[in-house]
Amino acid sequence: AVFVGDSNRTGAGQHLAEYRGYWDGNHVGRIVFAAGTDTTNKDDGIITVHTTPSGGGITERIRINSSGQVGINTTVGGRVAIAVDSSNTNPLATGFIALTLKNTNTTDNTSVCMDFNNSVGGIVGRFGAQFKDTSDKDTDLYFATRADGGSLTERLRITSGGKFGFGTNSPDQTVHIHKGSAGSVSSTATSVLTLENSTTAVLQFLTPNTAAAQLRFGDPQDNGAGFIEYSHNANTMSFGANGPTRMQLDGNGH
Repeated sequence: AVFVGDSNRTGAGQHLAEYRGYWDGNHVGRIVFAAGTDTTNKDDGIITVHTTPSGGGITERIRINSSGQVGINTTVGGRVAIAVDSSNTNPLATGFIALTLKNTNTTDNTSVCMDFNNSVGGIVGRFGAQFKDTSDKDTDLYFATRADGGSLTERLRITSGGKFGFGTNSPDQTVHIHKGSAGSVSSTATSVLTLENSTTAVLQFLTPNTAAAQLRFGDPQDNGAGFIEYSHNANTMSFGANGPTRMQLDGNGH
């Protein structure tokens, strides 16, 4: 069966056909087919979906324009745009959720994700949540990218404990940057930043040749109680303790 609505409307946005739903005489929902913006050729159109909240009036919820763009609670946007209206200033509250992804499977380490595809249809990026233990809320977030000619590869993981792993899905401490495996070794429990590589691990500082690079050690009384500084302008390495410079090496090693 085919339901056809054909109306010779003259203005953009005017209704061509409607499918309405009533509950005991109350208008609770409708699907509207409306004229597009080309009022000369009259060959484009939009579809809108409306619902009625308890005690409220009929309200547009979804719009599909003539270009195939979808707006949820908004009449404008990109391919898919979702808008919420909330004055809640707590970013961790649940009252203004715009999008929910859910995996109802109870197997540990299952995931739910959003994929990004390019024009040839390949998955080029992924952002997802992995449920480490589905019996509770132990969940990691992960980000994956794909190099040209390569496969989808995880690049960053944020564990349920707040650890960040770059190049590893099992970070030792708060921030773990992994370029290659150092072997069967874990960083010390008090480490904040761990750099790991299968060869030489380098912490690089880059500055203009008129500036200095500094590694500082601080406490509540002095954020520079100790330091190591290399001056590119003077080509000197300075060592500070309890505040001022205590030792300095020049370019000749003196």
